[in-house]
Amino acid sequence: MTVEMVSIIIPAYNVEKYLEECLESVINQTYKNIEIILINDGSTDSTGKICEKWTKRDSRIKYISKQNEGLSATRNMGLYNAKGKYVFFLDSDDWIALYAIEELLKLAEAKQADVVAADYIEVDDKTRLSKRINRSKLINELIETDLDRSIYLQYGVVMVWAKLYRKNFLLDNNLYMPSIPHEDNAIFPMIAFLSNKIINCDEAIYYYRINRSGSIVSDYRSRIYLVDACEHFMDYFIGLNLVSKYYSSLKRYSETRIYFAYNLCSDKMGLAYVEKYFLPKIIDFYNRYFNNSKRLWEYSFWLLGSFSSRWIIHQIGIDKNQLDYHLPFSSLIAQMSEGTNGDITIVNNDLFRRDVIWKDFKGELLHSLIENNNKPDFFVIDFLEERYDVGRLEDGNYITLSEAYYDSDVKGMKLIEIIKAGSGEHMILWRQKCNEFISYLKRNPNRKIILIKSRLALKYDNGQEYAYYENCKELENTNIMIEKMETYFTRNIGMDVQIYDMPKQDVYTPKEFKYGIHPEYWNQEVYKKMIAKLRVSFDKY
Repeated sequence: MTVEMVSIIIPAYNVEKYLEECLESVINQTYKNIEIILINDGSTDSTGKICEKWTKRDSRIKYISKQNEGLSATRNMGLYNAKGKYVFFLDSDDWIALYAIEELLKLAEAKQADVVAADYIEVDDKTRLSKRINRSKLINELIETDLDRSIYLQYGVVMVWAKLYRKNFLLDNNLYMPSIPHEDNAIFPMIAFLSNKIINCDEAIYYYRINRSGSIVSDYRSRIYLVDACEHFMDYFIGLNLVSKYYSSLKRYSETRIYFAYNLCSDKMGLAYVEKYFLPKIIDFYNRYFNNSKRLWEYSFWLLGSFSSRWIIHQIGIDKNQLDYHLPFSSLIAQMSEGTNGDITIVNNDLFRRDVIWKDFKGELLHSLIENNNKPDFFVIDFLEERYDVGRLEDGNYITLSEAYYDSDVKGMKLIEIIKAGSGEHMILWRQKCNEFISYLKRNPNRKIILIKSRLALKYDNGQEYAYYENCKELENTNIMIEKMETYFTRNIGMDVQIYDMPKQDVYTPKEFKYGIHPEYWNQEVYKKMIAKLRVSFDKY
């Protein structure tokens, strides 16, 4: 085992309630060759006395007391005074696992990495309930390629803590923290792109306290300074003449941070506040750094497919107001039909389901494509809803026989034939409608097509094990049918299609899924992996 020194930097300001728990976790580390740089940032409570007491208790503590300058300046002072080959930042209201430094150092030395990043555990200060934040499943263990770095930029832990850094990597690249709120966001892109490599540790070694009174995270007004954080790293990359190399990733990272901050402030502080204080800063930022490009939130989206795909695209930052059109519970066969003109009555207490059935009867997709040739900017498709049987109506049109249909009381149009999904007749009819669908898509060559290759889960979590659904063979056959449809669509469209595959392993329905245990719903890890892939793809827009 290496004997390299690790410097643990702990800024402390008015944390008399928490500091001893933090220091207890540090002095008892299984790896002993550490120095503890404890900096009292002008506290007005008993934090200073606690620091002095612990300095006498452990000779490895280097105590510095100074006037209040803020978290960034205090961390920078710790970095300047660090003697170790590696540094680790620890907030004084948090604590770490006893094996944390040993585990991270072992990986850093074995892989010769500038950065080793770990997962963390959120601990609610009011309830003491804890939850592991598991980012490692979304990111490769070794982060070295530009693609891996782009994924890490979107899904890695932004905060400077829960990471072990080679000190000279930070110093050589002048990676000091700016004196602004949310300074972690300001240097994270530099860590992602300038390090020689990042090792992603799947251990949760850091305990992060949430819902603490006085925390900046609870001050929603401070989110306005995320724009300043974005300005900081953009100016940094401009200074190195690296903006063009990382332009798309930096734009996407900026959009993600600003977009969510804007929505959060709108929700918590009100629209009038953000329009007066936040919006002018955003406009100025984009005019300065991304003047010739369209913002993510300015694009329009249509979705032909499942609720799983809807949830995925919302999680990559697409607001519900951007999703102009969504057709769940609907087959391409029904949606590309002329639509019935009969006097139909649909009764369903769920107004959304009632509206979906109405659009199915009317062939809404076909008419929308005819009337809106310039829309949308992005058309997201999955063929999971093609699993439903289709009904032939007496007027020659079709209806999707989904659970939404069977859940409704429909009158006014007679169903004369049920066409089983996957049957020969069904596939012939589907290919005919798919060809018509493709012909309309081709009328707008600038439209971006996204195909999400969704599948039905074959297993579910019953609380003790992953058990196969009783109709597993039927589900497998449905997945084969969906794959055939995807292949036909991609071979015949003659346009660029962005394709996203589901993970091939570890797909199951969780036992506590809020909409029930059904094969069209997946576990969180699957959703997150799909979201990660889509997020990176949007870097180019």
